Amino acid sequence: MCTAEGGLYEWQQTMNLASSCAHSSCTPASGNKGICPVGWHVPTDVEFKTLEMNQGMSQAQADATGWRGNQE
Repeated sequence: MCTAEGGLYEWQQTMNLASSCAHSSCTPASGNKGICPVGWHVPTDVEFKTLEMNQGMSQAQADATGWRGNQE
């Protein structure tokens, strides 16, 4: 699926953290740049929520945990 859909990254890979870091205990040193090129950053949950609500999702739906939005 990588060729057709792109790769999936784990948190440590996405944020360029050491493989020994756990999601809840490690944060990037400066912002959310992670694997992104210069001038870009890994979106925060707040940024994703803004995008989802701009696409018609309610605040309550955007605040839900787990899978959100269209499951098709």
